[in-house]
Amino acid sequence: MNRWLRRIALSWLPLLAAMALLIVLATTETGLRGLVRLSNHLLTGLITIGSASGTLMGPMQFHNVRYDDGIDTVLIESMNVSWSPGHLRHRQIRVHAVRGAGVQVYLGESQGETALIPFSLPAHLAIDTISAEEITIFSDQKAMWRITTGQLTNLSYQGNTLGFDDLVLKSRESVLRAKGQLQTDNEYPLHWTLEAQVQPNGYQPIAARGTLTGPLNRLILDAQLSSPFPSQLNGRLDNLLGAKTTWEARLKTPAAALPDIHRQWPDQRFSDVSIDGRGTLDAYSLSMHAKTMWAASRESVTVDAAIEGDLDQLRIHALHLTQSRESLTLQGRLGWHPHLAWHATMEGAHLDPSRVWENWPGDVSFQLATEGERHGTDVKATFLLPKLQGTLRQFPLTGKGEAHVDGNQVHIPDVLLASAHSTLRLQGKIENTVDLSVELHSGNLREIWPQARGSVDLRGRLSGQQDKPELSLQLAGARIGFENTSIDKLSAQASGSLAKDGSLKGSLKAEGGRFGSTSLDRLLVQLNGPLSDHSLTVEGRNTDITAAMTVQGQLIAAAWQGTIRQLSFADRHFGSWQMRQPAALSVSSAQCELKPVCLNGPRSARLCAAGSWKAEAPWHIHGELAAFALDSLNTPLNLPWPVEGQLNAILDLHGLHAGITTGSLHADSAGMTMRLPVDQGHGIQQLQWTKNALRVDYATGELHLVVDNELADGSHLRADFTQVNPNPLASSLMSNPIKGKVQLQIKELSPVALLTDQAIVLSGTLKGGFDITGTPTAPLFAGRLDLAHGQAAIPPLGITLAPLVVTAQGDAAAMRLQASANSGSGTIEVTCALRLQAPDANLAVIHLKGERFKAARLPEIDLDISPDLQVTVNRQQMDIRGEVYIPKAKITTIDFAQAIAASNDVVIIDEEAPRTAWTDLPLSMTVKVIAGDDVRLDAFGLRGVITGDVQVTSQPGRPQIGNGTLMVHQGSFTVYGRRLKIDSGRLLFSGGPLTNPGIELRSENKTDKATTGIRVEGFLQKPEISFYSSPAMEQAAIVAHLLETTAIGGETREDLGFLGKAASTVGLGGLVPYFQSLKTISMIDEIKLETGTSYDELSLVFGSWLTPDFYVSYGKDLVKESGFFQTRFNLGNGFSFQTETGASQSGGDIKYEFEY
Repeated sequence: MNRWLRRIALSWLPLLAAMALLIVLATTETGLRGLVRLSNHLLTGLITIGSASGTLMGPMQFHNVRYDDGIDTVLIESMNVSWSPGHLRHRQIRVHAVRGAGVQVYLGESQGETALIPFSLPAHLAIDTISAEEITIFSDQKAMWRITTGQLTNLSYQGNTLGFDDLVLKSRESVLRAKGQLQTDNEYPLHWTLEAQVQPNGYQPIAARGTLTGPLNRLILDAQLSSPFPSQLNGRLDNLLGAKTTWEARLKTPAAALPDIHRQWPDQRFSDVSIDGRGTLDAYSLSMHAKTMWAASRESVTVDAAIEGDLDQLRIHALHLTQSRESLTLQGRLGWHPHLAWHATMEGAHLDPSRVWENWPGDVSFQLATEGERHGTDVKATFLLPKLQGTLRQFPLTGKGEAHVDGNQVHIPDVLLASAHSTLRLQGKIENTVDLSVELHSGNLREIWPQARGSVDLRGRLSGQQDKPELSLQLAGARIGFENTSIDKLSAQASGSLAKDGSLKGSLKAEGGRFGSTSLDRLLVQLNGPLSDHSLTVEGRNTDITAAMTVQGQLIAAAWQGTIRQLSFADRHFGSWQMRQPAALSVSSAQCELKPVCLNGPRSARLCAAGSWKAEAPWHIHGELAAFALDSLNTPLNLPWPVEGQLNAILDLHGLHAGITTGSLHADSAGMTMRLPVDQGHGIQQLQWTKNALRVDYATGELHLVVDNELADGSHLRADFTQVNPNPLASSLMSNPIKGKVQLQIKELSPVALLTDQAIVLSGTLKGGFDITGTPTAPLFAGRLDLAHGQAAIPPLGITLAPLVVTAQGDAAAMRLQASANSGSGTIEVTCALRLQAPDANLAVIHLKGERFKAARLPEIDLDISPDLQVTVNRQQMDIRGEVYIPKAKITTIDFAQAIAASNDVVIIDEEAPRTAWTDLPLSMTVKVIAGDDVRLDAFGLRGVITGDVQVTSQPGRPQIGNGTLMVHQGSFTVYGRRLKIDSGRLLFSGGPLTNPGIELRSENKTDKATTGIRVEGFLQKPEISFYSSPAMEQAAIVAHLLETTAIGGETREDLGFLGKAASTVGLGGLVPYFQSLKTISMIDEIKLETGTSYDELSLVFGSWLTPDFYVSYGKDLVKESGFFQTRFNLGNGFSFQTETGASQSGGDIKYEFEY
């Protein structure tokens, strides 16, 4: 047995002794005597030096130094020594530096035990630095360990104490550091502190720190591993220098995960891991105990293992995994000397496959056995599956199988798997002749695979000579589907010889179905010809696309080589594309290569692709798109605004295995135009790009993106981003940090109106730039953006904000927005602070403050406001607080449905149409609305000046309510078509809905004879009307008194007033349209009742405005059966001239009217 471990531990002692020999020998007689004494104690071999140069009192160079003790050999290609001989007078050997190169250590075989003899150095040896490059340790002439650099600093050997400050050994995959001392007396005790970093190829790094203490023959190791997972390692090494070295060790960790060892290993995690081991350098035994948990289970799995091994074999006495009633047991042996051989049995009971494969729940039990051996390239093995039973995905499962391999002969007596009524069977043999058959029958593919559907029947047979087998295959399927893919009907046939010169014919036909969102009408695949020269044709079509491809090729050994002869597709949106020339294609398990294949499309468009892949070598993909017409995207992408122009792009990707190492994508559509509708769709504005380029580059783990966009008017957008990302295709792309800049200048903002459905027509110049950090999903901005010469017309409100000044500033932690605008004779200022990194704080705080700001200028509402509001937005809700003062307003229509919207969390039953929410956040609001001295209302028959205030309150999940009072001054209202003056009026808000306040209105008509009045009380949506009089009168008399000079037919030709209301009240509402038509045709503007100075004077009057200032009327006395004719002409400024002609008298008057 090669005692290479023991020899590594002692290899430094001969090396140090050899260096001390050379140094002391070149100095004094005392040194010579010490050297001889040292050699007698330690060195049993021979030191030879090929050549030496330098001076004994200065630097020395040695070449081809060799040490050989009959067992071990050390070769040093070159060694330089720099020392200070002046320290010899102080009995000190002072060496500044020893540098070696090309060190080779050959460890031999030793049958005896190395004796430890106490030794004390008579002089003080001090070496500042010992370094060597390219150190190789051999055992049995095989390189066991290659050290690229080794360095030892501040070595001190005085008496029997050898110490050093730092030993560093570096190899390609590891770094080992040590510090400590060794006593060269009695048992040679040592105390070292160790630190190791190991980076195995393909695995996660290993980092450990610990101590190595004790005599050389009883060493104790205590170490802590920080990676791949925190763990504690304790052990001992006994009889290191003896004939039989033994060791014991224990590794414990509270938690471990397989991906922590290797990223591509399954995410299986273990807890309470304990591994105990013991053995010699020839053999070992291990026992392990741990707990784990399947992904879909909350119950832990117990893992126990007992393993033995030596240099020739590995024996698994028992490996148990148990969880409740589930268990898995493995036993066996794996040997590799003198040849590879194995024997193993595995038994599972009541296993639930969903522990590993989520979509495969069940209760499965099985027995599996295998044994075999390998001699050179010949393999002899047996595989037995005597039992497989249980349920899988609620379907009964049974199975059995047997297979034998002997060299190039295979015998499969029977392999049968059955799930419910679906069966899979394989039988046959491969000897000098081949006779293999396979059958699959399933009336319900869901019995075989989750989410599958349909039926399949498959029969296949391989027969004939082994070098010329014949294939026969039939497949039929119906209503086959998986997830969002379906095929209505599927059929396939294949027959012929698989020999190189044999003839093979096959076809596959699919009719009807879908592949995701793409429908399929027909797919046909045909194969014809021998393997040495065959053709493959593929044709497919649906209502939008027709595609076809023809490939000619040959199978040589295990590689397929061929040529794509024809490739085309036609799409109703993208036109017809045809391959320009044939392209070579080769495929094998070791490599794939596609030579450039190019398709010519409509209007000189071209699409090309090429690529290559080799196992364990870099791969490459290249693609080009040239002159692609952008207008072909308008319809399939449903673009709201048509685009025109051409797109050119180049893609290059290089990678290794499944990862990308470098890549680039360059896309350009300079000259692109977009047609935008303006003036409510009556005009067209065209945007034209002079630059429109995108560049994405990836190299050395860094992703770089550049956008360069410029319009014909000089507007531009330039962006530059970088991201460190080891895998640009991973999901971490959106979560890894980014760093970049954006420069923006937009000279014409009118297209923004399209984004608001023409609700805001914006003009001005937007200019600025930002530095952007954070992540793509949570960016942070630092910079400034300004709107200059800004103006915003808002047609729905009838106002224009001019000038409009907007500034946005960011400092990575927050974004601050400031805006000011004039509207009418007033102004408004808005400040907003957006906190970009505030998971728990407010996301935004907005403050609005204005003075006599014109908020609306429409026929139905003319509104000035002076707001002072603060809006706070967090992740839970939006909060609005403050007040709005209305100094001036004229309101003729109020749409409560739009003016007072419920919060999103208020459910409106039977709402006519869904509303578009401004925000998904619940709304909380406390706003005081104050009406000034010039707020006039003329709506719902109510006229007057409104004063007072209302506090509007809204809580999430509840309707908006109000508290306060609004007073009506100089008011009037209409009752039964007659406008009555309001003597007192109030709207009372006392915590109820804003749409239904309390109402108090009173109107009186005082004459010399009586006082009559009307009260309106209750709530706006359901008022209560009552009448009163003094002296007391019947309600009919009160109404008649109130309706003196009342237009019972309405005050205009369109209004029927009391007459229309009365008709509707008594059930004659169908006559209302006829009354309306009668008034319009006869040009009668009003029909009213007039009373005289006595109770028996009551007349019915018909009147019409012939011109805006000239009014004529005819009256009929309903009591005295007489009539009269009246005229009125408005002279202006309140003066009018009136005449009346009747049966008994005629006359004229000049009147002056004024309001107070």
